[in-house]
Amino acid sequence: MDVEAQNKIDEDLEKKAQEKAIAESQKKPPEREITDEQIAQNFSAMDDSVKLINEIVADDSKEIENMHGDPEEVKRHVERNTRHLENQAKRYWYKDSDKSKTAYDNAVTVGKAYVAG
Repeated sequence: MDVEAQNKIDEDLEKKAQEKAIAESQKKPPEREITDEQIAQNFSAMDDSVKLINEIVADDSKEIENMHGDPEEVKRHVERNTRHLENQAKRYWYKDSDKSKTAYDNAVTVGKAYVAG
């Protein structure tokens, strides 16, 4: 094998090693296990988000604006709470739970529609 071919092989190997190192550095650490109490607290926070989204969507009035700010701020509240529900739904403890997910799924759907509308 000539020097040029060997250099090409060496460059390819170096490039692959760099790509692998970058990929490894970008991996997220595994999700840590949490206690049953923490899981219950997480579901309670999710229930609060469901309640807030449903109350705002059901009563799109000036009273809601008085409680949460101008219409754009109200939308931001709904958007944050909707995003919170979506993020929690990705967690292992949510997926592993036997708890009904219907209220959370519905709140995400109506929250997105409210923000888009």
